[in-house]
Amino acid sequence: MKTFTRKSRLSLLLCFAGLLSIVAPKAQAGQEQETNPPTRVARISYVEGSVSLQPGGQGDWGSAARNRPMTIGDKIWVDKDSRAELQAGPAAIHLGSMTALSFLNLDQGITQVRLAEGSINFRVSELREGDLYEVDARTWHSP
Repeated sequence: MKTFTRKSRLSLLLCFAGLLSIVAPKAQAGQEQETNPPTRVARISYVEGSVSLQPGGQGDWGSAARNRPMTIGDKIWVDKDSRAELQAGPAAIHLGSMTALSFLNLDQGITQVRLAEGSINFRVSELREGDLYEVDARTWHSP
């Protein structure tokens, strides 16, 4: 059986403390990223007819209300004979009847949406340097 001297125990303790000082901040930073609210949101600026919202893309659908914020992962459905409009900074997204849209990314300077079905009119009133707007409208087919 090996016994540790006082000096070797102190060295071992210092090595362990050094390791914790490196690992702990990285783990904490990862937790902060997961719990921080989004830096930017869009808002539902207009609703006419039957418009539904699924926050975070999970769980139950509910009625979409004017001025409700939307962010990454949120899905919106505009039913038959209905319309909606979303405002995301200088961008206005008009959603037509029978349209499904979700936010893929909504961060400083980046607006990415997925148009699963239907039609939108996407207008940007001021295109600032470095801003990125993207609409993913690809049709997915299973192999």
